[in-house]
Amino acid sequence: MKPLELSITALAESSTLSPLPTKPSLNNGIGANNDVEAITIFLQARAGRSEHTLRRYQRECQRFLAWLNWQQGLTLKQLTLKDLQQYHHFLQDPPLRWQYCTSQTAYTIAELFPFSVKNGSGFDNIMRVVASLLSFLHQQGYLDRNPASGMQKLGDKYARGHGTQGAYSLDEWSFICHAVQQLPKATQRQQLYYERARYFISIAYGTAAREHELCTHTHDSIYKTDFGYTWEVLGKGSSRRNIPLNEMVMESIYRFRRIHGAPEQLTAFDTFPFAPSVKPIKQQSPLLYGNNISTRQLRTFYKSLIISLIEQQANVDSHMAQSIISKGFHALRHTALTHLLNQHKLDLEKVRVFAGHSNVNTTAGYILTEREELAKQTQYHGLEWI
Repeated sequence: MKPLELSITALAESSTLSPLPTKPSLNNGIGANNDVEAITIFLQARAGRSEHTLRRYQRECQRFLAWLNWQQGLTLKQLTLKDLQQYHHFLQDPPLRWQYCTSQTAYTIAELFPFSVKNGSGFDNIMRVVASLLSFLHQQGYLDRNPASGMQKLGDKYARGHGTQGAYSLDEWSFICHAVQQLPKATQRQQLYYERARYFISIAYGTAAREHELCTHTHDSIYKTDFGYTWEVLGKGSSRRNIPLNEMVMESIYRFRRIHGAPEQLTAFDTFPFAPSVKPIKQQSPLLYGNNISTRQLRTFYKSLIISLIEQQANVDSHMAQSIISKGFHALRHTALTHLLNQHKLDLEKVRVFAGHSNVNTTAGYILTEREELAKQTQYHGLEWI
C-alpha cells in the first residue's frame, strides 16, 4: 500500500452509509462535514511532523474507518467503547474476506488487514493512533464523547528488560553472520546477492539506522571531519543527527561501491544510494546513480534473505529459526543498540544520542539484557544450606 497516494477520501466513495450532513454542527470546532474530513484535519494537525509518522497515522486511520464503515456500519459519532473492544478482537483475527478481497476502491482490503495483530507493543501502537484520533475529535467538539477514555491496554505487561526480544540473541546473531558468509558465490548473480546481503546487514548494524533513513539518503550525506567520516541523517520527526562511521562501516561502503563500478572515493553531490535496488546499480552520469528502494522493498528483501539463510543451513533448531523469522529488518537496529550497551559498554545516554532518540526512556525500551548473559551472571547467586 502507498498511504500518501491513497487519499482517505477513497473510503467515502465506497462507504455504504447514508449521505452525511453537508453543514457542520454548531459545536464542531474543526468545521468538518463528515468523518473523512474530520480524519483529514486530524492528520494535518497531528501527523505532519515527518513523512514516516504521516504514513503510519494515515494507514491506521484508513484501517479503522474502513472497519467502522464496512464491518460495523457506523460513523465515528456512533462509536462506543464496546465497538473499540470489538476492533481489538477483529485485529487479532480478521475474517478471510477482509484478508483476500481485492475489489474495494483504489486499494485492497488485504492491504489494510494483511495479517492478524497479536497483543503487545504492535497492538498498543495501533490503538494509540486510534485513541489520539478520538481524543482530538472530542477536544475539537466533533464528537460529543470520547469512547477511548475508558480504554486500557489489553494483554500482559512486562517489566522493563523482560519484554519481547526485539534484538537478535547472541546465538541468532552468530547464526545470521555465519550463514551470510556461507551464501553461494559461484555465479555473478549469486555474488551480487551475497554482496547486497552483506552490505545491508553491515550498514544497518554499524549505524543502527532506521529503515526509512537508509531509504531516503545517498552517499552525498557522508562527509569527513577531524574525527573521521560522519553521516548526516535527517531522521524521525525531521530531526538531524550525525552518525560516526568507523572503518568497518566505511569499508563496507567502499566494497559495495567497487562491486558496482562506482569510484571508491566519495565525491561531492554523490548520488549513490544507501539502500540501492535489488538490481545492479546503473551509473546514468558521472554523479548520477539509481534510486533507493522503498522501505517495503527493503523489508521484503530482508525477509526473503533470512528465509533463504535458514533453508540453506542443515539442522537449524526450529525454535531459533522461528524466532529469527519473526523479527524483521528493524531487529538490526535493536541488535546494534543492545550490543553498544551490553558488549561495548557505552553508557545509556551516549547510546540515546547514537540512536537519535529524544528521550532516554525510548532507548531503554529498545535494549534488553541478553538472556544468556543474565543467566551466566546470576548462576552463583543464592544460598548454600549446610
